[in-house]
Amino acid sequence: MTTPQKILALCRENDVKTVDIRFVDLPGNWHSLSIPVSRLDEELFENGLGFDGKRFRGWNSVSESDRVAIPQPETAFLDPCHGRPTLSIIADIHDPIAGDNDVCDPRNVAWKTLNFLKTTSIADTAHFGPEVEFYLFDGLLSAHREERLRHPREHNPGLAPLGVAGLNPAEDSVTHVHDSYSTADATPELRHDFLQVMSACGLLVECQQQRLGAQRQMVTALQGQDLVTMSDALMRYKHIVKSISCRHGQTATFMPKPSRTLRGNGMRIQLTLWKEDTPLFAGTEYAGLSELALHAIGGILKHAPCLAAFTNPTTNSYARLLPECEGPVNLDYSRHDAMSVCHIPSHSPVSQDQRIEFRFPDPSCNPYLAFSALLMAVIDGIQNKIHPGDPADTPLSPDTSAPRRETLPISLADALTALQEDHDFLLRGDVFSEDLLDSWIRMKREEEIEPLRRETHPYEVSLYFDV
Repeated sequence: MTTPQKILALCRENDVKTVDIRFVDLPGNWHSLSIPVSRLDEELFENGLGFDGKRFRGWNSVSESDRVAIPQPETAFLDPCHGRPTLSIIADIHDPIAGDNDVCDPRNVAWKTLNFLKTTSIADTAHFGPEVEFYLFDGLLSAHREERLRHPREHNPGLAPLGVAGLNPAEDSVTHVHDSYSTADATPELRHDFLQVMSACGLLVECQQQRLGAQRQMVTALQGQDLVTMSDALMRYKHIVKSISCRHGQTATFMPKPSRTLRGNGMRIQLTLWKEDTPLFAGTEYAGLSELALHAIGGILKHAPCLAAFTNPTTNSYARLLPECEGPVNLDYSRHDAMSVCHIPSHSPVSQDQRIEFRFPDPSCNPYLAFSALLMAVIDGIQNKIHPGDPADTPLSPDTSAPRRETLPISLADALTALQEDHDFLLRGDVFSEDLLDSWIRMKREEEIEPLRRETHPYEVSLYFDV
């Protein structure tokens, strides 16, 4: 076990000059409090570092702005993304008045979820293994309030060159040609850099590869770990991808749908439950699943509309979740149908590798909250023996006469409404609080949905300017 003494010794051995104490706000953005290494001592690990939390989204109550960041020694790593020796360490956020963990600290929610799982006697731990997609671009050009993604023509022959802002609009836009994608690997050196830095930072990477959305889309599969450890790892992973991309003159985005004509960025999540070193999802039911695993799927399908408020938490998320496009949106499960929100992988015959995969989340989510909400739905399904019904092994075609399946919400507003109507299961064990849910819904409606509704979209200008 890593101790404060070992961390201090690590700093001395590597001539560390600066310490970044990192934490995540409610939307899922990483922030840091930077201090000289001389301030890092055993007392700081015990008492923490005070700061003003009102400027961070989700903690913006002026009357309750004081927060304390308590560094967690097991999360420390030497950060290679800086030019000078730097130690990064993740902190838990405490409320100095109440004297305990802050109810709106996403990492605290994750810890409470794990503890609640243990109290149920269902399992000892839950392993999450995300496959995270992102795009690389040469930059972002803002002109006339319209954001355009820049690709170099020489890197992707399927893209037209970007013109100069203010010139011919037809030449100033990016045109994507779907049938001209090249199979060439445009970024091998960058991918190798990613892997080297990730390994040096303690990330467990199963595989990294190009994705289907052109040469510049990549996906990284992370090895399954417990909820809190994986959430920490995912924040570290995004930090590395963005930093190393910048070093190579690139911009990385985890935005779910960065361009209308490009395949979106998803984040498949594979989940397994374990008890006393025994996997619980292997059995003799459909696709080699146990009855417990089927009930877990049932819980996900029942609560999926409200889960989307955390797993797909941006207005842009629903530009990816389209029934007629890439989905997946159907509230069912299958080992064959790509439109089902729950997939049963069949690539391994080993029972301990039996898992269920959730296909609908995207990487814009706050992993601490998204993973916690998913696990709470799984627990609810198992405890109440919610059967998911028959699998969807016969995909429905758009022109089928059969009744349409239930689907995920079509907008963030609908997902938030579902969360308002179905959240009791999240409150069990004091995992999510009413305050946190109210803050989340209010933040999303007031700061994202409503401002976007009032904004004039560039496409509206092209449609209606000459009416």
